[in-house]
Amino acid sequence: MQSGFDIISGLKPAHTALFLDFDGTLADIVENPDAAEIGAETLGHLDTLHTALNGALAIITGRDLESVDRFTYPHTFPASGIHGFAHRPSAHPAAIDYLDIQAEALDRVTASLAGVVEAEPGLVLERKPAAVALHYRQRPELAEECASAVASAMAASGPDAASLKLLSGKCVYEIKGHAGDKGSAVSRFLQAFPFEGRTPVFIGDDVTDEAAFAVVNARGGISIKVGDGETAACYRLADPTEVRTWLALLVRHFV
Repeated sequence: MQSGFDIISGLKPAHTALFLDFDGTLADIVENPDAAEIGAETLGHLDTLHTALNGALAIITGRDLESVDRFTYPHTFPASGIHGFAHRPSAHPAAIDYLDIQAEALDRVTASLAGVVEAEPGLVLERKPAAVALHYRQRPELAEECASAVASAMAASGPDAASLKLLSGKCVYEIKGHAGDKGSAVSRFLQAFPFEGRTPVFIGDDVTDEAAFAVVNARGGISIKVGDGETAACYRLADPTEVRTWLALLVRHFV
């Protein structure tokens, strides 16, 4: 597989739409999600690229947008949060659309998993507006137990259980209560200005990014996988450090 660095020289700011995952791509993966960070230099590069692309830069993440905005402060970017649930088409912080969710089913899942987390120190239960995430990065030996607990919680979540979807990521199981994903998020951006008609470039590291890779590939775009593992992406970068270097080189190329 070719390096993601190989495609920089062929990109043109007027024709490129840039989509970036957050954890494991812009920011290093850490045990506590609240401890993630983006350095000032990288934030500056994102702001410069957002301007150079006439606004066609968006963050596509499993996080909620409020969390993303804390990490990118004082900058705000177009973004999609919680795997396509929250869609902000521009940098305006109030311009957010939301998908419908199965809130009661998610409440039941959260209540079921709360006991598991209380019994096993190191597990983290994160309730998002449209999803529930069980993190086991601090207890990787509990992967199978967590998977079993999540399956049981989903099965017991009531009549809307069939509407829930399980996403398996890096040391996290996430139960999503809506119909979106990162692929649909990218597609939605590409339907409107300033993204419409541009060649999409998506960089991501996790299994949940594969839906976006598929959409980008189908549109003749550029898909870049961060790290090891099987993927539908056509290019690869080794880690978030290389992503940050890639962004710096793209700034130099555009500006």
